[in-house]
Parts: sequence; C-alpha cells; structure tokens
Amino acid sequence: MALSTLTLALLVGSALADDANLRTKGSLWTLGAVDVSNEDSQEDVFEELTRFALEARWNTPSGGRVLMSVAGEHWLQSGPETRYRVTAWPDEVRWDRPLASWAHLRIGQQVARWGQLEGITLVDVLNPLDLRHGPMLAPDEQRIAVPMVRLELGPPKLRAQLYYVPWHVPNRYHLLGSDWAFYPTGLLEDLVGATAGWGGDETTAYVFGGMVDSLEKQLSAAEPSAWWGYDQLFRSSGDLWRPFAGAEGALRISYDGSRGNLNVMGARVRSDTATVTMDRTLMSWVVASAWPSLEELDVWSRQTEGFVMTDYPYTWVGGLDGAVTLGVVGLKLETVYTTDQALTTSLIEGVTSPELGVGVSAEYQGSTTVRFGVEAAWKRLLEVQDLELLARREDEGLVAGWFTLSLFRQRLEPELTAVWSPTFAEGVAGGSIAYKPGDDWALSLHSWFFFARAGTPRTLADMVVYDGGPMGLYSDNDAVALKITRYL
Repeated sequence: MALSTLTLALLVGSALADDANLRTKGSLWTLGAVDVSNEDSQEDVFEELTRFALEARWNTPSGGRVLMSVAGEHWLQSGPETRYRVTAWPDEVRWDRPLASWAHLRIGQQVARWGQLEGITLVDVLNPLDLRHGPMLAPDEQRIAVPMVRLELGPPKLRAQLYYVPWHVPNRYHLLGSDWAFYPTGLLEDLVGATAGWGGDETTAYVFGGMVDSLEKQLSAAEPSAWWGYDQLFRSSGDLWRPFAGAEGALRISYDGSRGNLNVMGARVRSDTATVTMDRTLMSWVVASAWPSLEELDVWSRQTEGFVMTDYPYTWVGGLDGAVTLGVVGLKLETVYTTDQALTTSLIEGVTSPELGVGVSAEYQGSTTVRFGVEAAWKRLLEVQDLELLARREDEGLVAGWFTLSLFRQRLEPELTAVWSPTFAEGVAGGSIAYKPGDDWALSLHSWFFFARAGTPRTLADMVVYDGGPMGLYSDNDAVALKITRYL
C-alpha cells in the first residue's frame, strides 16, 4: 500500500512539474556471486541480487524542493534449496525549503550521514543498515532512509542541526535461514534434533522424543525457506507507527573551516542492533540437556512470552568527529560514548553496557588517480567483566585499509580493501575492478575472502563455545561476483 501510494504521488508530482523543472534518474544493477570454497553442504553455492532505483526531483512554486524515489530488489539464494524474494519500498521521500538565509528545513524519509571514517565509522547513528546481503551491498547502499525532520540553523561555517525521528526503524537482518544470518544455517535443526536424545523426565522424553525427531527431519527438509522470512517476526515494534513511544532526537553542531571541520553531536536513540534473548527456562533445559516433567512443561507453555525475544533499547549517544588536511594527507578522528550498547551473551541473553569508542584515519589526497588510506578503531565495553559475550569482547580493535586507482578518465577503477580484527584474529579482504565504457552502463568484478581461526558454527554447542568475532560467523562465505549496472 505504501509503495502504491508513493508511486501515485510520484507520477502526479512529475506530471504537475513542467519539463524544465523536472529532473529524473535511475539505475538497475544485478550481481551474481559464486561460493568458491563451499566448505559445508548447507551453504548456498550461488547468490543473486538485483536492485533498481528510480528518482524524481522538482521545485515547488513556494521555493521548496521535492525528491521522491522508489527502490526494489530480486534476491535469490541457491544451494541445498533454491528460494527467492521480490520486494519494493519507498526510498527517500522528502521536501525541503530555506526558511531564511540562516535556516533550512527538510522533512521526509531521508539519510543523515554522520562521521568522517569510511569503513568503520562510530558516530553514524541515525540511519539503520541493510545487513541481509553482506558485502554484496556497498557501504553507501546499506544505509536505510528513515522518516525524519531536520532543521539547520546558523551561518554556513557554524551550524546547529536538530533532528527528530518520529519512530524507530531497526537494521534489516536475518537471524535464521541465510548464509548472512546472525545464527548460521543448521543451528536450529541441531538444537531441535539434539533434544531427541535428552535425558531428564522419562515420561516427557517418551512422549516428545519421537515427535521432536520427526520435527527435526521436517525442519531439515524445509530449511532454509521455512526460516528465511523469520526476521519479520523478530523485528522491533519500532517498525510500526508509534510517533511518540518510539521517537528519537539528536543535535549536531558543525564548524567548517578552510582546512578542516569539527562536529559535536548528542542523541537519544534506540539501538539499531537488537539484544536477543532465548527464554531462560528453555535455555536452562538446553544447557542441562534434560527434559522437564509434564507439569513443568505445562506451566512453562502457559507462562512463556516466546522462544526468542528481541529488544532495541534506548541509549544516549555523545561524541565528536573532525577532519583536517595537512599537505597531501587528510587526517580524520571520531570518538563516541554510548550509555547502553546492545549486546548478546553466548548463552543467548540480551544485555547492555556503556561503551567508549575512538577511531582515526589517514588518507593520501595528493592525486586524482591514486587514493589510499588506513583506518583504526578501538572500542571498550565498561560493564561486562563477568559476561561471556557472543562475537564481542570487553576491548576490541579494528584496522582497515584501501587502495584505489582511477584510470583512463575514470573509465577503469581497480580497488583493494581489507579489514582486520587483531582482537579476534580474523578479517575480510576484497577486491574489485570496474569498467565504465560509457555514461549509461558499467561492468565490474568483485571478490571477498574471510580469514578466521574457526569455521562458521553450525551447531548450538559450537555457538556456545564460539570465541570468534562477527566476521568469523561468515568465514565460509568466500565468493567471486560479477555485477552489471545500467544507468537510466
């Protein structure tokens, strides 16, 4: 319904705008990726992602500007089973207008990019990310436009930016049923299948043991398609229209000088990453590998609120970022303090902790042909001394680097990137080469390779003792890909 309404408004607005006033553009690209190692029989061998975007802009008689855009995708994964999804959604839909020489208002669904660092930014907190496709989506394409009111006040060099987000939109992600899901393929079947051999109450084991064994077989046959859409059930209620209950606000003060800039920010937002908690009674049975009595099972079934619960807790965020140019070198800094960082323990229980983060980067800017740089970040969780966290540590470090060339008047652009976590001894390296023979289409080759001490955990026992980081969860997903882009 929302897409139909937006499309109608886009067509009506385009028709009302005169030809000289209307500006349109669009793009369509498709990317096919092949798993080059296929370490596990449950992995997908081939993955395809096709995306389109259409945009129209025009000026209003009152001096305002309107932007409307729609986007959509076709996503296919093929391995033990082939499944696909087709979706479309309104993207950026906004109206903005100068109120005075020192005031500017923008209302609508939009992206507010904060921070200076490119690969490991710490202060970019207003827009959630689309994490369902891993590196198949470039970082700039991962940001999700959200409804927002933005008011800028002050002269060009020193401005205050006020933001109001009427309801929360979380990250797009999968918990189950995808090679890029937080809990890898095979984990749920293992959990259910393991219960068939539990001890504990003999009556319960006799009654439910055979049923569980049958259920495990059904899940194995149906997975991953049966669980591919499960992220919809685990989404926060912040996805719904709750303009006041889920509201967020932020203030950013920006100074732009001749050789650099400095930005100070503060925000009250909900976490884009969920805390995930498995029912604690159910988890105690899992840890003990023992069936409860029928009476205990009956009480639990009447009192439980769900097997898995997610929450997007509110948090205060404060920080600053800045950049300065010294000769041919650009230096950048980000630092942030978060009061309630969302976390999940290895026993699948959601918790929060204050977190402090600092990031720096250095980039060579002495040429339009060659560009390279390095980034480094450090984060510390302040209240997790006695907790075993899943894919997190009390202290974490991260290093990233990139090298790009722009050749033949930007027609040929090779690029190398790498991210490494010394904390977990894991990382990912990627490369691409893009060829743009004209202004209306482009062809590019991509690759990404993960490096980790252990492979992707496929059983609950492996997940509980997993001591790697977030990149290690996807260490089986090495791939090469071909991407074709058409500019409309």
